[in-house]
Amino acid sequence: MKLHIHTLCIFFIFGASCSRLMAQMHDNIWLFGAGGGSQTPMNDSFGMTLLDFSEILMPQIIEKQQYSANFQCTNAVMCDSIGNLMFYTNGESVYSHSHKVMQNGNDIASGNNNGGSGLRMPQGAIALPYPDHDNQYVLITLEAYPTYPFGWNLFYHVIDMNADNGLGRVIEKRVLIVQDSMTWGHVTATKHANGRDWWFVVQKRYSNKYYVGLVKPESLYIELQTIGEALINGFGQAVFSSDGTKYIHTNDNNLLTPNQITIMDFDRCTGKLSNFQTKFLPNLNTFGVGCAVSPDSKYLYVLNTTEVFQYDLKAQDIFSTESLVAQWDGTYYYFWPVNFFLAQNAPDGRIYVNSNNGSSSMHYINFPKRQGEQCQFRQNGIRTPTIILYEMPNLPNYRLGPLDGSACDTLGLDNHPLARWRWEQEDTLQPLTITFTDLSDYEPANWYWTFGDGQSSTAQYPVHAYGAKGVYTVCLVVSNANSAD
Repeated sequence: MKLHIHTLCIFFIFGASCSRLMAQMHDNIWLFGAGGGSQTPMNDSFGMTLLDFSEILMPQIIEKQQYSANFQCTNAVMCDSIGNLMFYTNGESVYSHSHKVMQNGNDIASGNNNGGSGLRMPQGAIALPYPDHDNQYVLITLEAYPTYPFGWNLFYHVIDMNADNGLGRVIEKRVLIVQDSMTWGHVTATKHANGRDWWFVVQKRYSNKYYVGLVKPESLYIELQTIGEALINGFGQAVFSSDGTKYIHTNDNNLLTPNQITIMDFDRCTGKLSNFQTKFLPNLNTFGVGCAVSPDSKYLYVLNTTEVFQYDLKAQDIFSTESLVAQWDGTYYYFWPVNFFLAQNAPDGRIYVNSNNGSSSMHYINFPKRQGEQCQFRQNGIRTPTIILYEMPNLPNYRLGPLDGSACDTLGLDNHPLARWRWEQEDTLQPLTITFTDLSDYEPANWYWTFGDGQSSTAQYPVHAYGAKGVYTVCLVVSNANSAD
């Protein structure tokens, strides 16, 4: 990568390196929006906004008013391993990268259609690569059938991207996994310790029971686990930590009970939940609560409508480490507060946050691996050209490898590190001082930076001061016991 440093700005050229592992950039493009195409004029604020993370430094924001899909809250998207968009869903239909309904992709939620506007539940769908099935994907969805709102059943669908000249086809649709009263959304997933298969978890509504499923090449396995106390289910979010060892669940309860956060340990080998911990959040007058975990799995962020809290997941008493890192700044979009709701980790190492109201902006946490306010929660840091409601793509950590050395590490899929990084000027008064953020995947253990000016560093996150403006070629080599990149 080359840095072209002037006194006030930096230009760059990015060159990628090669490795034996694919980058697995299935989360490279995000989509938001509603009501574009022939439904509205081409010069209004309806349509779709795409965030393209190909350049890493900041996502490219692309306006597509001609695209006509509608998102309410359910949002799942899938790119191929190098980041090209393949398909997406609003929980009702599956759209190909041509932005038209895929073959057999209509009515995937036949029991709870919302007139084409998308399902109104957070995390109502998630897309996963189908293990050992070339260019096929499993889409797991919730739908209310037939006893809405108390009959959220769990289904899966199989999408073959080899069909229809690469536009894809839903080859299996509405295959029932569980017929039960499931929670409202909150579908999340993490990689099995073998580095190939996928665990997914959905809670049974108003209970202390959790359905834990496993997507394998030959079958889909499901079991019911009981742990902790019964939880009220509302407008919230469930996530795994980036390393898959923690399962976190947030719930908007009701006007008389504060929102709630629950943390459990998760065994990537066995799929067992354990060590149930729960806490009620401060502030009763909130609606919707989201969560996300830093890429290094150390810090948990909980978004309680008008407040953002950070917790240290490595501490013995996690909840005692609560720290307020942001408060809503009072921004409105017309009559609606642009507050905090769902969060999602992005390929650029940041965590992006939406609002529980319609708006034309998003927030983000610039350095989620840093403690306290040093994480830099930037409100309205992303301006969107079209209106987004309260959707957020539901994306697992696609770049989680096997648990090397564990009893389940049986497939020979060792972690071979892949080097990725970004840079920025944190202080505009010191434009020659550059912060480098390591984004490397697959368990690097060592870092070696050369900054193009004769200086080097073995720090994971170095800050380097250049002596003069100019063009500098910067290289990062990451390595572990298996290989280097």
